[in-house]
Amino acid sequence: MNKVNFSESKFSLKTIYLLSLSLLVLYGTYKNGLVYYFNGSMSLLKAMYPLFFCLSSYVIGLLIEKKFNYQDLSIYSLMISLAMPYQIPFLLYLVILTVSLIIFSKLPLKKGNIIVFIIALFHIFLASGFENAMEQGNQMFYSTIEIFLGRSIGGIANTSIFLSLISLAFFLTNFYYKKEIPLISIACFELLTFIRGLIINDSLLFNHLLYYLPFYLAIFVMPINRYSPLTKKNQIIFAFLTGVLMFFATYYLNYQLGPILACVIMSLSVEILELLTKKAK
Repeated sequence: MNKVNFSESKFSLKTIYLLSLSLLVLYGTYKNGLVYYFNGSMSLLKAMYPLFFCLSSYVIGLLIEKKFNYQDLSIYSLMISLAMPYQIPFLLYLVILTVSLIIFSKLPLKKGNIIVFIIALFHIFLASGFENAMEQGNQMFYSTIEIFLGRSIGGIANTSIFLSLISLAFFLTNFYYKKEIPLISIACFELLTFIRGLIINDSLLFNHLLYYLPFYLAIFVMPINRYSPLTKKNQIIFAFLTGVLMFFATYYLNYQLGPILACVIMSLSVEILELLTKKAK
């Protein structure tokens, strides 16, 4: 496994992660709150809920990080919060998050990506109600541009492909960021989605090409150094399989849960991939 952590770089990965995730949190606060406050349909306190939700998650991760000396757990906790549905019970979320982080922080690093595991845990058992307070009970129609910017229904602060791609541009400037993973996995997912759309004559093809969740997982979650392959060759294989598996899990299993489960499977396969490539030498 790669021993490099978030903090080892002139312009550290941790700095890029914090800035990028902060932008997404701010947009999520605007999209799920402030936009309704400005038109008079929501109080300011309620409008700030996404910011409070993500900040609380970050603080819990930071406290556990310091208590158990598990580096970068605060960043992981923040990434988890962005992917949560708007209507998830807040106190229950904090309790389960705290217990999950403590348990996973005690496990060996090679046992898989704790971020995608915990996201999957919440999505399997508590992921209902992705609509924000104003979207509930209303059928929302968003243009392709609006979906690209992040107006689609989804996680509390991870729906903006535009901001995710800007973040990716900054990540690509960092030597330790495993760029092959997001670039190849997204390319595979998009290509297969495009081919599927042509075959079935999908009237919502462009909307499906702009599905936010594969972008978020591929750019922020899957390339993390301690949870992903070490060599370039294995990163390429890992990225290709991630993109393909996300496609099939999304369209033939479950649209919201599929990409997450695909990433869980690929996370568990890292050690197997490393072992197979060593035997092949």
